[in-house]
Amino acid sequence: MDKSKRTLLILSALLLIVALAFAGYMVFRIREVVVLGCASYSPDDIVEMAGVEYDESIFLLDKQAVTDALLKEPRIRPVEVRTELPDRVVIAIEERQPAAYIEKNGALVVIDKTGWVLDVISNPTGMERPLLIGLQADAFEVGQELSSGDLFRVDVMTRVLQAAQEAGISLNSVDVTLAADITLETADGLVIKLGDDTRLSEKMRLVNALKEKLAAMGKTGGILNVSSVDKAYFREKSF
Repeated sequence: MDKSKRTLLILSALLLIVALAFAGYMVFRIREVVVLGCASYSPDDIVEMAGVEYDESIFLLDKQAVTDALLKEPRIRPVEVRTELPDRVVIAIEERQPAAYIEKNGALVVIDKTGWVLDVISNPTGMERPLLIGLQADAFEVGQELSSGDLFRVDVMTRVLQAAQEAGISLNSVDVTLAADITLETADGLVIKLGDDTRLSEKMRLVNALKEKLAAMGKTGGILNVSSVDKAYFREKSF
């Protein structure tokens, strides 16, 4: 093969590569972003937070960068970022919801069920409930987890709150200072001594049954001990 033919073949190959690259760029561009899990945020909000650019090559999308960008918003938990060829990006999120509040120097620290700090309310209204009592941490940073020593207490709180919610019991506070002596205060002023965090559903059913009896007797306050499950003890508060 002479030199001119070889040059022509090389040029043709180069042109073909360029044409294929251009065609690939035109086909594999981000044209659609699907956001799953939105509640209070709009999909457009999430796309903007994530920094995803339409018409960018789908192969250049940095999924870790998208995840990191979403983590900067304390109330967003990125679940998954994936691409679907030729032109779709799917972002799945979970919106973190307030589960409890911690009093600290006149402010309220808002946490979700995993112990993730969502916000700090400088001027609380007094309506934020339930309060979580008994954590060891002195400092809280928005967008970060509580210290590892407190995460166990938060896990206990989460299970207690879930059992109370399922039983229809509204709580003002959850005191987990001692894991073996959990103390609750209901919205109507009844103090409940749960003991440890075992058999929570049974304990909540017992609380409900006894609350009805106490209400029939005209008693809504006092201290109700259901720690043994098999037996319950009630005494009125002494003032």
